[in-house]
Amino acid sequence: MRDRDAENLGVCRMLLFAFALVHYGGVDFTEWAHVPAVFWRPMALFRLLPLGFPSYQTLWIVQWIWRASVVLSCAGLFTRSATFVAGICGAYLIALPNNYSNVHRIDAAFVLALLVMALSRSGDAWSLDAIRNARRQAVRFGIVFRLPRLDQRFRPRQHHHRIAGLQRSRNVRVTGAAAQPDS
Repeated sequence: MRDRDAENLGVCRMLLFAFALVHYGGVDFTEWAHVPAVFWRPMALFRLLPLGFPSYQTLWIVQWIWRASVVLSCAGLFTRSATFVAGICGAYLIALPNNYSNVHRIDAAFVLALLVMALSRSGDAWSLDAIRNARRQAVRFGIVFRLPRLDQRFRPRQHHHRIAGLQRSRNVRVTGAAAQPDS
């Protein structure tokens, strides 16, 4: 991925998840567990998956997992897994009101944006993961540059043995089925 593309995607990730925090951060999704089951009309996604009518405890746990993953995604920490969890939990929570005939079409676009971010490499720039990876690579390259200096002590002997082995193999004549050394 080119640096400019990674930066654009990183900024989009930050803005999308910051918007999610501002817009959905104060929403209490556990209230949907108190709506009578008579009004539960699951949409196609909820009919295909064995999710059923949500309980208060389930919604509370999913809601807090989603909020934590949105914060991590916005900061860019553990970005790949955080955006994946935020996409899945966000799709469930944001689609939940649609099962009670409370259809919001604009939420579908936001859910698609969450799922696209979950599948993208949005943590390659403008993230704490990118800073962590840059530090790791600096340490890794520092070790790579030190290895040849440590290896120099052992190279002359190994090189000498290799040359001697090649010299011996050049002095061998193959005749018939047996190899005989040159005299």
